Amino acid sequence: TISLYEHTRSEVGVTDRFFPVHRYEHELKKEAFRVSLIGHKAFSLFWVDTDPRSTESHLFPLFSYEKNKKREEDQLGLFGYGELSLYRHKTAPAVLANRLFPLYDYREEGEDRSLSLAGVSDFALYRHVATPTLTVNRLSPLYRYRHDRALGEVEWDIALIYNHLVTRTSVSDTLFPLYNYERDREKDQSR
Repeated sequence: TISLYEHTRSEVGVTDRFFPVHRYEHELKKEAFRVSLIGHKAFSLFWVDTDPRSTESHLFPLFSYEKNKKREEDQLGLFGYGELSLYRHKTAPAVLANRLFPLYDYREEGEDRSLSLAGVSDFALYRHVATPTLTVNRLSPLYRYRHDRALGEVEWDIALIYNHLVTRTSVSDTLFPLYNYERDREKDQSR
C-alpha cells in the first residue's frame, strides 16, 4: 500500500516509515538495519546502512563514511559524496590514499607512492612518484627529474631550455638554443 506512515513487525524484522521524513528497517535474520532521514533510502540527507559485512553513514553533503569488513576497506569523505568529496581518505590492506582537492593528493599502493600538490595527479604543479623501478619529481614548468631503473635512464629538465639525459648507451646535454652535446658510450664518440 501507498501511505505516508507505515509500521510493520514480523519474524523477519521491523519497518517504521513516515515518508519522506523518516525510515527505519531492521532485518533480524540478516542482522542489518537502515535508517534514513529527510528523503528515501540512499537519496536522504542522512542515512545509515549496516550489516555484518559493511557499514555506510552519510550526512549529505557534509560527510560520508563507508567500511567494507570483507575487503578491510575504509573510506571517509568530507564536503561532497564518495569520490566527489573535497577531502577523501581511503585505507585498505595494500592502499592508503588522501586527497584534499585540488591542493593535495597522496597515494600508496604496495611499494608505489605518489604525491601531488596544487593540482591532480599528472596535472599538478608539483608531482612526485616513487616505485621500485621509477622515481619522478616535477615542479612544472621549472624542473623535472626522472630516474627509470628498469631502462637505466636518468633525465633532468630545467625551465624547458636545459635537458640532460643519461642512458646505458649514451649521454646528451642540450641548452636550447645555444648548446647540444651527445656522446655514444659504446662507440666512445662525441658530437
